[in-house]
Amino acid sequence: MSHLISTPPFFGRVIQVDAINGNDSTGKRGRSPFKTINAAVSASTSGDTIWVSPGTYELTSPITLTNGTALRGMSLQTTLIQMTNVTGDTTLLTMGENCRVEDVTLTLTSTGHHTLVGVDFPGTSSVTSKLRPTVVTVDNSSASTGGSSNVYGVLCSGTGSLGTGNFSFNSLKGITVNVRSAGGGNKRGIYVTGAGAITTRDFNLYVTGSAAGGGSFVGVETVNPAGQVQLRSSTVYGMTSDIKQSSGSIELGPGTDLVNKTAGGKNFTTYVYPTTIFYGCIGSLSSSYDPVVANYTAYLTPGAGTVQAAATSPRVIHRFPDKDINFYSSQQKAICFGLFVSASMGPGAPGNVTKVVVMKNRVDTLLTGSLTGSMLDARNYSISTDFNQFDLLSLRLEYTGSTNTTHDLFCQVDMY
Repeated sequence: MSHLISTPPFFGRVIQVDAINGNDSTGKRGRSPFKTINAAVSASTSGDTIWVSPGTYELTSPITLTNGTALRGMSLQTTLIQMTNVTGDTTLLTMGENCRVEDVTLTLTSTGHHTLVGVDFPGTSSVTSKLRPTVVTVDNSSASTGGSSNVYGVLCSGTGSLGTGNFSFNSLKGITVNVRSAGGGNKRGIYVTGAGAITTRDFNLYVTGSAAGGGSFVGVETVNPAGQVQLRSSTVYGMTSDIKQSSGSIELGPGTDLVNKTAGGKNFTTYVYPTTIFYGCIGSLSSSYDPVVANYTAYLTPGAGTVQAAATSPRVIHRFPDKDINFYSSQQKAICFGLFVSASMGPGAPGNVTKVVVMKNRVDTLLTGSLTGSMLDARNYSISTDFNQFDLLSLRLEYTGSTNTTHDLFCQVDMY
């Protein structure tokens, strides 16, 4: 009678982690499992995959992935990696170069005010490494509203530009990022401080909490002139502002939804053709004002119309453009992020100015465009103005100079 001796299976370059059967003292690549993720990461070299069995793994310290490795859980529903109630500045996970993380839930919490980062992309990792189906939660919402802390879901602190091979790369795909915080400080879902680029697809981001302490809650922000974020098929919610392009570039691709339709008053770029409102005045503007008055203010009407000459007997100051305010009502939340003004002939002599101002609920905004001298066009895409549902948008025309020769005025207002 023979006795069969079972041999554990070999897994090659796989480093197993098992919260129940693992042992950090006997763990070995391709053989026996480790008990903790920290020990498995320490034992990894380029080319290894760290395979994490179901369980809740409380890290003894933050982890930094070895370049060229992958960290993979069984399921983001059952493989939980966390650091709870930390008492100091903490970054839960730092990506290495050419790394991949997927099918895990990452959680970082604190009851105090500290700088907290869920995932950091240093070096060029934002264009070489990938985060795949994963939930990232960073939460210190139970901290006092009197304190202040900076809390980031994903921090892009490195460098790296998008090339032809990166546009379909998508650093963050199938990801949910939750940032919950309280008190003062910056609360960000994605925060780009380095001269790097990061892209998303099938991405959900929520930044919320208690703003009683004066904190700002922004979904995506770039603060480096060379920083870049591209969002595709993504939903972004920031309690203060969905996006904020303080410096650098935020680009909104197809399928991207800004829940609050707020951009922090900053500009941005969209690859989806915006909703555009057109205004046109056909003819010479000089025929629409009272010859006794060299300067006037009038309000444009969406669409195009022929300039109507003012009558002198009886006097009619101007008939088109209209001296009475005209409105366009926004039927849903929207961002007005651009104004383009052009004419077939400019104002002419020095001192003559034709200026167009976007108004919100009868109040001027900073979105203006002015033609002077021989200028034939002007554009303003450097700022934005948020519109809530049923807010009123108007376009005000300022016409200066009795010899102003502006002819065939055209205005384009872009809404997202």
